[in-house]
Amino acid sequence: MGKADIFVYGTLVNDVYVKIITGQSFQREKAVLPSFRKVTPAGGFPYIKPLPGVFVNGYILRGVDEESLNKLDDYEDEGFLYHRVAVKLWVGDKYIEGQTYVGNIENLKKFYHSKIKAETRVEKHLESKAEKIIKEEISERGLLDLIGLNTRMLKELRGQMVESVVLSAFEVSRPPDSVALNSLRNAGIPTLDKVKKDLEALKYADAYISFAVRHIIFNQIEEKVREDFRNEITVSEQFYIHAISNLVTLQFVN
Repeated sequence: MGKADIFVYGTLVNDVYVKIITGQSFQREKAVLPSFRKVTPAGGFPYIKPLPGVFVNGYILRGVDEESLNKLDDYEDEGFLYHRVAVKLWVGDKYIEGQTYVGNIENLKKFYHSKIKAETRVEKHLESKAEKIIKEEISERGLLDLIGLNTRMLKELRGQMVESVVLSAFEVSRPPDSVALNSLRNAGIPTLDKVKKDLEALKYADAYISFAVRHIIFNQIEEKVREDFRNEITVSEQFYIHAISNLVTLQFVN
């Protein structure tokens, strides 16, 4: 497959998000997509649908390579939330061929009134990539992952690192996508080998394990609270991003 020209009209109009998702920036030009209408449902994801006599303004990303296109497909949940289709576009005074993402309305309806923000959607995309790496590692080690327990376990053991991967993507001097994710892939699994050899530390091992289990339960509840009430617990930048969700979780575990 060669390079593709992709028409964007929603979240991907922001080049910052394109770079976070693909690791690259692409030449872009203003473009018009005829015979389609843009729909932005209350709190849901913007999408387009065919409608003769109207048009959608946006940008065309030039020369998107296959690897980047696969990343965009992954982000757009191509085949479920959106379908990537061939379209004809007006760019300047020329009529050209390109591709764009058309909404799968029935599946998108599930997100109506979710009030999910663009940056939140990008964060969730990065978290899913980190989780995918963990699942690959579990498979490579020949471990079973019944109902996702091993994935959850490793995600907890590397919780701080997963969060660092996500947050680093939004930094001005962000590391390349491959560097951040490879740091997670090569981290290895934490062990208690050193504790087993330290007689002084062994005295506190039972208390430590008990604390670790409680901490994991706390994290699971906090993640559920943050996921289900994401917009209600958002805090401004000067506060720790999990401040409110942590306080809510404390009400459950104490």
